[in-house]
Amino acid sequence: MRVDCRDECDERRDALDQRWFVFFQLLGFFPVPVPNNSAWLDAYLHNEEFDGILLTGGNSLYKYGGEANERDTVEDYLLSLAIRETIPVLGVCRGMQVIQNYFGITLQTIKGHVNHRHRFRTVRPSFISAFMEDVTDVNAFHTLGVYEDNMGNRELQTILTAEDGVVIAVAHQHLPIYGIMWHPEREDPPREADKKICRQVYDSA
Repeated sequence: MRVDCRDECDERRDALDQRWFVFFQLLGFFPVPVPNNSAWLDAYLHNEEFDGILLTGGNSLYKYGGEANERDTVEDYLLSLAIRETIPVLGVCRGMQVIQNYFGITLQTIKGHVNHRHRFRTVRPSFISAFMEDVTDVNAFHTLGVYEDNMGNRELQTILTAEDGVVIAVAHQHLPIYGIMWHPEREDPPREADKKICRQVYDSA
């Protein structure tokens, strides 16, 4: 979950957009919010089983000026677990940036991707690009990203880019790890393409 820092009351609050619960209810999934507390997470994972991991949006990574280092720690932990246990992962917006950062890709400040809709193009065939064939544009709410020419690490393969070349969908070459830079939970009504992508991700292990 994102971390909301409330200085006026000296609180750090874990938060999640309520639309995620609506979106997953449509898919028949039961989401379990994970607090940004490594000790709690370690104990929880020894007692529970789950089918996939969602890395949501909000907060810049700490190394890029964010203020929620505890969230970075938890999400790196979850990615390491996913790789070790071959657990499906979907990263959304910041979540995709977490995946890119984990695999050594350097993010950069980009313009024109905040509160904006843009068209996109397919770089590599994938179930993501196939499900998006009839979609004309996607939303954008991010200031960090990477251009396709700067991806470098080909463990992560580019699936889609925005028209300006910023990567907006990735897939790991061998593992069930995927990232998208748009927010499916913010579409009203939720799009069938996004629901199909999420179902496929969590059926991919």
